[in-house]
Amino acid sequence: MRRDLRSRRVSLSTRRGKVTRLARGTTVNFGMWAATRRATVIFQTAVTETLRREYEITLRIVPAGDIAEIVNRLLNEKVAGKTS
Repeated sequence: MRRDLRSRRVSLSTRRGKVTRLARGTTVNFGMWAATRRATVIFQTAVTETLRREYEITLRIVPAGDIAEIVNRLLNEKVAGKTS
């Protein structure tokens, strides 16, 4: 069963255990700039598998090109009140 965390608020001060409890069974969108092929492969394999196995989290890697584009997208989503 997938859970929707949009109503849950977390911040940088939220403890790791609470974040992982809230994220269990969800899909996490991760905006990733492909700096190197090696880093990309590590995230697509080891990191994705570890999150799935240990926390039941599906990692969805969202390719990001230009860092300015990423920042603008996040700012626009924040203004629009989008939380996921």
